[in-house]
This record gives sequence, C-alpha cells and structure tokens, in this order.
Amino acid sequence: DVEIPSAGTYEYTVKEVKGSSAGITYDASIFKVKVVASLNENTNALETKITYTDMNGNKVESIKFTNTYTKPKPAEVEIEVEKVLEGRKIKPYEFFFNIKGSSKNTNYLNEYIYNGKDEIAKFGKLIFKEEGIYNYKITELNTGDRKINYDDTVYELVINVELKDNNELVAKVELDGNETTSPVKVVFTNIYRTRTIEGEKR
Repeated sequence: DVEIPSAGTYEYTVKEVKGSSAGITYDASIFKVKVVASLNENTNALETKITYTDMNGNKVESIKFTNTYTKPKPAEVEIEVEKVLEGRKIKPYEFFFNIKGSSKNTNYLNEYIYNGKDEIAKFGKLIFKEEGIYNYKITELNTGDRKINYDDTVYELVINVELKDNNELVAKVELDGNETTSPVKVVFTNIYRTRTIEGEKR
C-alpha cells in the first residue's frame, strides 16, 4: 500500500522485478499509476481517483504481469552392455540383461534386452524430465546353460539430475561409485566350459 499524505497528484511507476528462476521469462511491462487526491470538505477525508496506463500510454483497467514458463530440456543417458564369453564364440540372442529401477522416481523400470549379432547390447535411452537422484541395478540373467559360468555382477547405477541456469537438465552419472559419462558401459564376462559338471554327459 502507498500512503497519500495530502491532497494533490501523485505518479508512480510499477514494474516487475526480474528473478533468476530457470525456465521463467519475466514480463518487462512498465505501468504508470496516477493518483489524484482531493479533500472532501464534508467528511474531511481524502478521496482518490486512480488511473493506470501501460508503457504505450494507453489506459488500462488494472496492472497485470504475465510470465511464461518453459519446461527444461531433458537429460538423457544411454547404457551399453558388452558381452564377453571365454571359450567359444557368442551366438546371437544368447544372453539376456536386465536394468531395474530401485527408486520410486524411476517408476521401477524393469527392462530386459539380449545381445544381437555382436557382443554389444543397448538398453532403451533413459530420459529425465525432473531433478532428482535416480537409482538402478544392472544384471545378467542366468538362463541355465550348464556349460556356462554366468557373471553374477550387480552394477549400481546412480544418476543425479540437476537443473542448470540455462534451463537444461544435466545428468551426473556414477557406476559403482565411480563417475562416468553417457554412454555408460558395463561388461559381463561368462566362461564356457568344454565339460559339464561331474556326473553329466559330455
């Protein structure tokens, strides 16, 4: 509120103070406020008449500032799996891998993939639209081939997504506690045995 001390004409300029929130475009409008105060002799009280004009000098009914919000650019992380098989050549579609979200904000992702014609497999790209810390586990499935010793490594993937001043989400990635970058690369090594366990046929 502005105090009017006595009869007279008062003029003010009103504008929005620009903030620093990422993604917000602030209204640069400037308004003029003119207050004409006169003394009512019957009541001995000041009476005011207020008019508003915009930056072009046009009269307006009220002062209104309109800001716009732009959603931040998402962060993306890719994950590649390298499959190593010692003892023989890898067959297409032979080994299966799983990534599982272990925190609520991952929507408990549970994705399975298999190796293709080569030793590389790729999970679907992880896309992050909000800040937060996202936790995942990456494993290989034991599909039961008795001639293969399966790699039982459990990779712990932690992705810390932060919003930068340029309204871009940036992902900081850690794999088993070590900083890394996208594409994240994990390796599973299996061993093919020329013999099965004792008591089984060769």
